[in-house]
Amino acid sequence: MVWLETKIKPPNVAAGVLNRQRLLKLFKNNDNTRLFVIKAPAGYGKTTLLSQYVDMLSEQVAWLTIDAADNDPVRFWQYVSYTIMKQINPSLVKSIKTREDIMLEVDELLQAITNNQEPLHMILDDYQLIHNPVIHQHVNRFIQYLPSQVKLYITTRAELPIALERWRANQTLVEISRQQLCFTYQELEKFAKNRDKNVDTTMLHTLLDLTEGWITAIQLVSLTTNWQTEGMQAGHEFIQNYLLQEVLPTLDDELQQFLLMTSMLNELTVANGIAITQMSNTENYLNQLAKNDIFTVRLKSKEQIYRYHPLFVAALQQELQQRYTKDDIAKFYYIAAKHLYAKDDYVQAIELLLTNQQYEKAEQWMITHLVDIFTSQQIVTFKRWVNILKVANYDIDLEILIMYLIVLGIDYELDEAVALTNKVNDKIAQGSWQAHPDYQSLIYILNMTNAFIYFAGGKDGGELKELFHHTLQQEIPSSRWDQVPMNYNASQPSLLLTSIGARGRLIWRKDMELFQQLLEGSSIKETNLVGFGIGVSAETSYHRGELTRALFELESALLLGRQYQDMGLCVPMYILKAKIYVAQKNYDAAYSVIQHALKMDMEHHWRELLHITQVYIDVQSGAKDIRANLFNILHVQESDFTMQHMFWKIAYVRLLITEQSYEEALQEITYMREYALNEQQITWIVELGILEAICYRALDQVTNALIAIQNALTTAIDYRYITLFIQNDDALAIVRMYAKIQPDAEMQKYMRMLLKEYQAQTPLIERELTPREYTLIHLLKEGASNSEMAVKLGLSEGTIRVYLSTIYSKLGVTSRAKAIAKIMKL
Repeated sequence: MVWLETKIKPPNVAAGVLNRQRLLKLFKNNDNTRLFVIKAPAGYGKTTLLSQYVDMLSEQVAWLTIDAADNDPVRFWQYVSYTIMKQINPSLVKSIKTREDIMLEVDELLQAITNNQEPLHMILDDYQLIHNPVIHQHVNRFIQYLPSQVKLYITTRAELPIALERWRANQTLVEISRQQLCFTYQELEKFAKNRDKNVDTTMLHTLLDLTEGWITAIQLVSLTTNWQTEGMQAGHEFIQNYLLQEVLPTLDDELQQFLLMTSMLNELTVANGIAITQMSNTENYLNQLAKNDIFTVRLKSKEQIYRYHPLFVAALQQELQQRYTKDDIAKFYYIAAKHLYAKDDYVQAIELLLTNQQYEKAEQWMITHLVDIFTSQQIVTFKRWVNILKVANYDIDLEILIMYLIVLGIDYELDEAVALTNKVNDKIAQGSWQAHPDYQSLIYILNMTNAFIYFAGGKDGGELKELFHHTLQQEIPSSRWDQVPMNYNASQPSLLLTSIGARGRLIWRKDMELFQQLLEGSSIKETNLVGFGIGVSAETSYHRGELTRALFELESALLLGRQYQDMGLCVPMYILKAKIYVAQKNYDAAYSVIQHALKMDMEHHWRELLHITQVYIDVQSGAKDIRANLFNILHVQESDFTMQHMFWKIAYVRLLITEQSYEEALQEITYMREYALNEQQITWIVELGILEAICYRALDQVTNALIAIQNALTTAIDYRYITLFIQNDDALAIVRMYAKIQPDAEMQKYMRMLLKEYQAQTPLIERELTPREYTLIHLLKEGASNSEMAVKLGLSEGTIRVYLSTIYSKLGVTSRAKAIAKIMKL
């Protein structure tokens, strides 16, 4: 017999191949493992991974690359024997003979391996090409009686027709899946930078999303892109050609037809497969696709729900256009959409119709489910749908446009909102839509939407009164929107960070009161819009130093928030209440507010905002072990902690400042300021400027500190921010320094106002006390003993006595009783 040496030689490891240590460890760190199965479609690096591994070994390696001709049991076992014998006893290679009794040949081979006693690594590459059940039976026996010094590695694109349960149970089997073989972002970045140091990292994220880590697809894209975003489309075409030429033709015609007709579905079940294709053997096809890993993933182990790889979908869609007429394809899409719609999955049904440009039917279903879209918070999806219709120049329904205007206002896209408002008003003036069944109620909602957009844009209160007084006084025409509260705040800890809060552009008291009078005297006085208006006023009062007024207003807002179970209103009001108590140095009350709020039923992200407010209180009160508390509260390890929300980041910067990690804090502020400027968030810009100035002053970089405080004051002066400046003695000290060098009269006037407010709100004795001393004063008022204070604050009684002596000195008294008496008068 002629032996093909290329079949028994491991492929050479190409120069520059990525060293995948995380996967190679699976081979190295499993001494007790006897069998390794690597299963994935073509192009996931199965063979390359094993080539890398055996190239590192100093032990015997027997490699067999399988081809279709090896389905002959005699040929298969002759090659297996040859590859093994060449390693363990080359002198016996010539004695390999053709045997009719394959079982005997397998047993003799096993005995020869046992006698060898040397470690041996046996690789069967591309086992999916073996379809002969006799070979599977013999391989089962071969695996069962493998000596302990042998490790067997099998690569396959399909499910192995071999009994693996025993090896799983004995924990002597390692299975490496397609998901494990996929490139991680770190691997992709290293792979790319090995080829081009100037790689576009934005492109890498896009590429990873597109390919889901499929290595061949990444390599094909790299041939055309030079790792730059501009070449992505050409790379995409390379991948599609590969799939259409190398994968699809290997499948039988009916399975190809099934794939094409179902390629538009995000999730595929037996039911919708049958509904769309009318193929009764749909279940068999889906099992076959998933079992053989033909770019098909089973999403749930207990349910038959599948999806295709997105690149496979793109290739199938391209082939669909070639094989079927436009009308046929439209029919496939409509049947699929209709089936999904009947199953109450209207979102995917509308997606399919929009994808196939069946706009009229898509719009009908959008109108039908418009209220549900808003109540289920699918605003981003709705916005994208409307943009598709706009790009197509479709004449969109009035109700959809009005709801879209509300979304634009909430997202603070005010220029586009105003432009669209003008277009809608022009069409109404022309008599368009008057035949609409809900015309009167929709015009009312439109006027209210205009009020919201003008309010968010900081328009003059007199202009608002002139424009909307008549609308707000009339009775609301009944509509299906009567009991639907709008979600004006999806995630922010402060209403001033939302569009309805004009992103921190504090509205003047007279304008705020005018707008509230208009709302409260109207037919919508019991809606969450009024609650948000009052809430914005409360936050404005807080930032202007009117703390008592803010407390009164926030309670009114909370009533409406609880009535509508609107956490987007309730949580910011609880956070505001805690901040007011912090400003008053009543830390226990601040903690109690947060604990009370956490008892409410709310989504996880709202809880996180309340928890981080606890950290803010810790920082301001001078509590101990703040960092440890932070990660305990968040239930994460410090090493795993990532900050997504600006609220988290600002609290973390404050923590860094208390830890005197000023340079790290400045590093964080630099990134955050850029984001705040891009988002035009005034409150963030002012607060970050103050924190930056504090850090620079602590580092004795006085010039930088003055520049930072100047930036904060310049932003704040137009809106008369007060509390952010006066709640921190360090910030006030820098303001005083800046006042000595700033000649501008208007700025001087503003700084004098800040200092005056600080003196008015903070009695002299309080200005001299530290947060820790102030906490002790509250405990003295409550009659706490030294031991009780020590337990509560986590300090020793000796430390408490030192603190009390300092307090007595600052109060000008000599005893505990005199101190309490004086405190009661403050």
